[in-house]
Amino acid sequence: MLVRHGLAHLLQAERLARVSVASSARQARNWLRRRPFDVVLVDAAQAEALGEAVLQCESRRTVLVTPRDHAGGTPLPASACACGMLSETRDEAATIELLRSVARCARAGFQSERCGECTLRRTWRRPPLPLSPRETEIFVRIGAGEGPQRIASELGLSVKTVECHREKIKHKLGLQDGEALRVAALRWREGYRLA
Repeated sequence: MLVRHGLAHLLQAERLARVSVASSARQARNWLRRRPFDVVLVDAAQAEALGEAVLQCESRRTVLVTPRDHAGGTPLPASACACGMLSETRDEAATIELLRSVARCARAGFQSERCGECTLRRTWRRPPLPLSPRETEIFVRIGAGEGPQRIASELGLSVKTVECHREKIKHKLGLQDGEALRVAALRWREGYRLA
């Protein structure tokens, strides 16, 4: 609620757009079907209730607002038709710049083949981890709940090699034990910072 009203205030203060704030998914769905909006900011938690059919419109740009810090490994509802995501953890200056970018966009809506280098598209990228590609792969699998034996089997490695990688990951990320590693991997997979 605070984020929704804060974004509405920010948009009005920056004179980026006329603002309408829907109080329910039903009201938003009705507005989106009847009114021509250029930009739609949608709470990621409400995106599924609205449905991709409503959000997918060639004449509007959609941005998902989420508490996530990054896209993570689990797709957000409606991410296939959204230009990008706006993290609630972004600072005000970064939020304003992202909103200006979407407001200035000359394209009518998200076009996968033409929007690849847009600032908004970059919001889907996962941040780099200080891990090797193999360590990153194992870290992601740990976040998916896979144990050392399954990881070893799936990647064609020995369990001892997987355990060695786990120790290196813990060291590089400053984690104390296996439980801290599991929690960090799960958080990162879900789109949140490690610490």
